[in-house]
Amino acid sequence: MILSKKQKDIMEEKEDLNTKENKIYLEYLGELTDLEIKLIQDQHLIVSLGLVFRNKSGVPYAILDDYSLVTYFAIHQALMLDILRNAGMSASWDAIKFILRYSWNRIRGKKYNKYQGGKFTEKEIKLGLKSQLDKNTSFNFELSGNLDSNDLNKVLDFIGRQKRNDSYKMPDYCFYDEKSEKWIKIDVTDEIRKKAKKKNKVLEKIINEKKKKKPKKN
Repeated sequence: MILSKKQKDIMEEKEDLNTKENKIYLEYLGELTDLEIKLIQDQHLIVSLGLVFRNKSGVPYAILDDYSLVTYFAIHQALMLDILRNAGMSASWDAIKFILRYSWNRIRGKKYNKYQGGKFTEKEIKLGLKSQLDKNTSFNFELSGNLDSNDLNKVLDFIGRQKRNDSYKMPDYCFYDEKSEKWIKIDVTDEIRKKAKKKNKVLEKIINEKKKKKPKKN
């Protein structure tokens, strides 16, 4: 596959995130203005965090609707582990919480046009936080609802309770349940497997029905 210059730049920035321990990566669709990005950058400078950001508008990409984040912040693994060690009591985490809530208030309700199956469909933008514990274990948090500081602090409690995977696994998708006031985890790998199994059963049923309707040869 031949990548465009914009796609190559995005891939390089993601690689850069993996080598800089104090960096946070933002990928978005252009829904944040230059002034809003500047404010986010200034908040990072207060606590000496670096922000890598890429506007991916106009770049074709495939997403799994139910378990994908359209716009997201990704925290470097070393930075997240440092925040966890300090139980979230750090200027870095306070800055990150401000940035997440600020961005959510600016993005909430905004939509984008997704091209699929030969047509454009209007979809609501999902904002989230991506966090990695190690090369095998990571989580995608969908940010929604009122999104107060306490909800975000529970992200750290949630991550701190998770077991690390022995081998690589697709990131678990997490959403906040307001009734139980807890973050709920969805095993994306298992969900994809179940959907594939269900699809195969439907296809098998269709094939069997066609066989039954097929006239027998004399």
